[in-house]
Amino acid sequence: MIDQFNSSFYFERRWFFSHQHYVEENMGGVIFYSIQPYGRKHYKLYKLSNKDRCSHRQEALHDLVRHVYMEDEESIVFHRVQFLKATELTLWCGCNYSTAVIFHHIICLTQLTNLTINWGVFCFDQLLELLSITLNIQTLKLYSIRLYQPNPISIQQTEFFRLVYNGNKITSLTISHICSLDKYELLVTLCPRLQYMILNISINDLESIIKLLLMKTNANIRHLFSLCLLNATTKMYQILKIMIDSEKFLDNYSIKLAHQKLYLWW
Repeated sequence: MIDQFNSSFYFERRWFFSHQHYVEENMGGVIFYSIQPYGRKHYKLYKLSNKDRCSHRQEALHDLVRHVYMEDEESIVFHRVQFLKATELTLWCGCNYSTAVIFHHIICLTQLTNLTINWGVFCFDQLLELLSITLNIQTLKLYSIRLYQPNPISIQQTEFFRLVYNGNKITSLTISHICSLDKYELLVTLCPRLQYMILNISINDLESIIKLLLMKTNANIRHLFSLCLLNATTKMYQILKIMIDSEKFLDNYSIKLAHQKLYLWW
């Protein structure tokens, strides 16, 4: 079918087309799309179907893609398309995400500025390894994070931790799932240049985590100036305001509760 669009009429207008076969939830599908001049800025790598290896598949002209989504390990290994100008990467569940495979076959990791990991079992060691070769990341979004080492101090003494701590440029951090205090402590320590955070905090942990983030003696958050709490309630708003005023954490600040989000900036 794609051969019908390989004619002078389309070539003169620089209308190039390609197609992508994929398998998702045991069902096959195909995407037929223009790749120039109105190319896709977002590209999702699916698990390939056998049809995707046909001889007429066009691999070129992915220069316009800026955001790449990787769904599983097979989608990474078998794709040979390179997204040389991509600056955003989203990793989904069901993959071990070998950084060597990603680096050699898909994307230039040093160009990335935005990294999203939507995988609840992604562990802190994996995150350190990935961030150690993506040191230009400015925005980091995590669904959650796992710790396999019970001692946070031993984690901070690892080579990967020191490398990421000294070199990363992360200024914005989002954690969409509720995490424990020790995980927040590690992430805040790892990213000393944080300016903005979006967190999902339970009301039981609210006071301890807010103390961690607002204590003036904590040098790791000296650049932080804005905080957003997800799934917030009126009670959380009241607790937070009383804490700030009674403990004198902040001199000048604004606080607002809207659409189950609690905004705090100073």
